[in-house]
Amino acid sequence: MMQAYHRSRKMEGTRLVCWVVLLISFCGGLCQQCSNPISADSSLYVENSFLSLEEENKTLTLLTVHSDNIYTAGNNGLFHLSQNLEVESRHVTQGEENIYKILEVSESLGKLVACSSGGNRGCQLRNLGDVSVNSSSTNTALHENIVASGEFRTLGMIAPGESGAGSSLYVARSIDLNGDDGTVRPIFERKLMGSGNDDRQTNDMSASVKTSFVIYYSDVFSYDGFVYYLASQRDDATRDDTSSPIVSKLSRICQNDQSEELKAFAELQLACIGEDGSLYSITQSAQQIGNDLFIVFNKNGEELHEYDPQPQSALCVYNMTEIEGKFEENSYACACNNGGTEDNSQNNYLSRAVCGLLFIEVRVSTLNKTATNGVTHIIDSIQVIHVITVTNIDSHHQLSNVIHMESIFLHF
Repeated sequence: MMQAYHRSRKMEGTRLVCWVVLLISFCGGLCQQCSNPISADSSLYVENSFLSLEEENKTLTLLTVHSDNIYTAGNNGLFHLSQNLEVESRHVTQGEENIYKILEVSESLGKLVACSSGGNRGCQLRNLGDVSVNSSSTNTALHENIVASGEFRTLGMIAPGESGAGSSLYVARSIDLNGDDGTVRPIFERKLMGSGNDDRQTNDMSASVKTSFVIYYSDVFSYDGFVYYLASQRDDATRDDTSSPIVSKLSRICQNDQSEELKAFAELQLACIGEDGSLYSITQSAQQIGNDLFIVFNKNGEELHEYDPQPQSALCVYNMTEIEGKFEENSYACACNNGGTEDNSQNNYLSRAVCGLLFIEVRVSTLNKTATNGVTHIIDSIQVIHVITVTNIDSHHQLSNVIHMESIFLHF
């Protein structure tokens, strides 16, 4: 029986990628034919397949598996499939563009939570056995203004809320500053049951933010009582030139936060740097396994203040204990030393933001390309890193610490 998993949970062990890389590396020495791979019809390996019906022409972008059931959705189509990829039920919309952006199973409600850009841009609770059946939620706040408009990104996951309040849908969405009104918040929580009055959100966007400023959210996960959001965005939301390059950020909110505006919201800046000093600044995906956080990055284009992912990729691994420690250290410094005022904040895209910004860097000292019979392997190197530089930044001082740990870097 299949186990429930989130779309981003694609790695089943911290060493899986390493074994694959080692297999590729050893292949050249053990088998002369590896430099001249034999092409084969991929259909030989396919057990079953599902194509969104040709007459419906639906693009599929989301996948969730629960028990023996498979749920997939995208543009104007939501499908429920069996293990053999046979269609059990479907919900197809016509007319206006309706892009599904969140597809999660609520264990407590026994429902499929499907959120899309059509209508009021809200969520529906659909039956797990028949997705054509819509069950309304008692929380009317779920019914509207959940997902971003058009092609703007939205991420969501279901996790426990504050103590005794049941499960919540935690959402991060890109804001269209040319179209959305000023009440829209980038990160918020919606309770699956209850009333909209209990919902919580971050501060609104600052009036000084450039209209071209966009937060490109790439993944969401929960760990030790916090929900984390991974994103790429301009370093300075008030500038739209080369002085404000795209950077990677990890934000978090406390699931047991009792404040209306999620005052425990905090963020840090991540860096994944190659041996030549090149920066991989665009996040693509993350997977937290045990105490390790694996993040896939891409290089940005030549115009560093523009979001332009390039083919070059890297995988950096971070230690969650160190990440948690830096979040806590900064929170303590903010409350006790800096006074917690807006003047200290490095966050200028949220109004009334306080305190500094953390910086965590993973740097690789050497990368050794290997080749077999003149053919360079897809993955150039595995490098064990023993030093990570962590810098705590605020407007008054810069404090650097060297933390020894073992990590892994893959360069594509």
